[in-house]
Amino acid sequence: MLTLYCQSFSWAKVKNLNDSVVVAWPFEGNFNDISGNGYQGKLLGKTKFGTGKFGQSIALSGKGDGIITPKLEAMDEVTVAHWSKCTGRFGA
Repeated sequence: MLTLYCQSFSWAKVKNLNDSVVVAWPFEGNFNDISGNGYQGKLLGKTKFGTGKFGQSIALSGKGDGIITPKLEAMDEVTVAHWSKCTGRFGA
């Protein structure tokens, strides 16, 4: 099981990525994987949707919330892209 803690990114800005994309969550009101690989995310904790840089985002409190996905295939290298906006001090 992979648990990601991240903020929204705009899928519209990265539509031209090649077939190596494994999972893509635009966070537009759900945790659906739009890569075509079927890795639908599930809510963890009190994750909420908010206003993102482009469209919607997820709002994380840092207290056990995030997204859980089914087990991904084994990969030697991983790149994670996201926009993030901190609204307070870490640990505050």
